[in-house]
Amino acid sequence: MSNMIQSPELQAALNANTPSQKLRELVKSKSKNIRLAVAQNPNTPPDIFVELFPEFPIQILNNPIIDLLLLEKPNFLEELYYPSRDVNPLMASKSINPFRIDGLPLFFIEWAAKHPDVYIRYDVARGKNIPHRILENFAQDKDENVRIGVAGNEYTPSYILEQLAEDQDIDVREKIAANQSTPSFILERLAEDEDVVVKVNIARNLNTPVHTLELLSQAENLDIDIQVSLVENQNTTSQILETLAQDGSSGIRSDIARHAKASINILELLSKDESEDVRSQVAGNKNTPLKILELLAEDLSSVVRRQVAINPVTPVKALEKLAKDESPFVRRNAAENENAPAHILEKLAQDKYGLVRNSVAKNKNTPSYIQQIINSVVKPH
Repeated sequence: MSNMIQSPELQAALNANTPSQKLRELVKSKSKNIRLAVAQNPNTPPDIFVELFPEFPIQILNNPIIDLLLLEKPNFLEELYYPSRDVNPLMASKSINPFRIDGLPLFFIEWAAKHPDVYIRYDVARGKNIPHRILENFAQDKDENVRIGVAGNEYTPSYILEQLAEDQDIDVREKIAANQSTPSFILERLAEDEDVVVKVNIARNLNTPVHTLELLSQAENLDIDIQVSLVENQNTTSQILETLAQDGSSGIRSDIARHAKASINILELLSKDESEDVRSQVAGNKNTPLKILELLAEDLSSVVRRQVAINPVTPVKALEKLAKDESPFVRRNAAENENAPAHILEKLAQDKYGLVRNSVAKNKNTPSYIQQIINSVVKPH
């Protein structure tokens, strides 16, 4: 702040001799710099520190007057902390955790780490730059919520996560499995856990080795949530998808049918699926071979044919057929297809349904002369 032009209000906020009543007035300023200066001013009243703590915790804890305040008010750190956590941190994931902030003084972290209130210890357990010795103690905390906080913390070192992977509490192991910083060797071990949620989290975790994902996919009576997580994992291979495509539910098969890693074998298999939705997802997949799209263009379901009609890789031969489809919704999708050639768009521009003609008009590749055809089809009242 010393290098910037200082307003009279900012100068007053910085001045340690400014009366406390004046600082009370300045804290109402809309200027963040002025409020920051008030937080750093040793003459600021304690209740104003409490008010400003959620915004400037580092500056307040490093204020030179804090040591004296703690002598006068031993519970002052609690007065600072509790109003900043006006919700139960165990129930509200969006609540602010002051221990996730860089630069917290060690005395504040150590105070919180020894506090009898589990809410406070839980916050510390999920914190950033927490000394490892504190996390080690938390890994043995009698309250499972504190151990859960350590287990889910991406800054927890692997040797502590390895210890917690043996915890008797299921919720702790579930957090380890979900932690994106958990090393692969721990995830491999946890893949044998009997808890379904543990396996769901492992199936979703990007650190899980491919061979572990493959083993999970081959289990009998595989839980639907595990299947979903495997499909959604960006490291999932086409081999895993093929396994799930043969044994999964119709919802899973639909997810696989639109997957970018679905192989030709998978797409060919699912193109004959009994589920209309599965076939429609194959029809809309840009990786679906042209010969399969041509077959799906003749599917009995108009929902499937609509997806073929809108797919940008659908061959012209199939689009020509779809432009004559009995369903106006199929023809509309063909009209929206940006790869539809001019002769198809010209035909669709004369369609009796306005929704088809409008789609031709909105197609960015429609030539101007076809726009005139559309206008001529619309009769003035």
